[in-house]
Amino acid sequence: MELSERFEENIVVNAPVELCYEWYRNFELLPGIVHNFKAIRHLKDNTWEWNLVGEHGDVSYWEMFLATDIPNRLISWRTTSGPKLNMRLDINFTKTGNDQTRITAIVSTMSPKSQEGEIIKNLYSVNQRAVSKAMDEFKHLIEDYWGQTISGRYKGRPAWIRDEPKAQRAHPPSW
Repeated sequence: MELSERFEENIVVNAPVELCYEWYRNFELLPGIVHNFKAIRHLKDNTWEWNLVGEHGDVSYWEMFLATDIPNRLISWRTTSGPKLNMRLDINFTKTGNDQTRITAIVSTMSPKSQEGEIIKNLYSVNQRAVSKAMDEFKHLIEDYWGQTISGRYKGRPAWIRDEPKAQRAHPPSW
């Protein structure tokens, strides 16, 4: 038997949808933004290795497949290997106003229906509290960056943010 769980977290970020999407889409930056991501490394095509640090300092290695990439709207991942936990992660981006974006993270997991399954989820911080914290960290970083950009401290948008993002990019934008 397997135990399935689904939860959703929403956050409104005071920054344009294009900026929020591009920061999420540049996957190798996420460890500098989200506390429990140790590293993300591109393996091949749409496959990436994620190294996550659990609540007790344990590091897990996940092979994640980029299933969907719709610029400024949706990034969707699913696990292809890793601890005994199948996971799907959807990040939805919705423009809610001028320079305001709603980001919705939907996490679906399947693990063994046992004490081991619960231990795996908790050990690797695949829970609503950890996702909420990661989204809050992202919100503060992006809002700080955007606030400094529009105040003139930064000159314009970074070169990797395009007005017309390329659809279905297999690799992150180069710096």
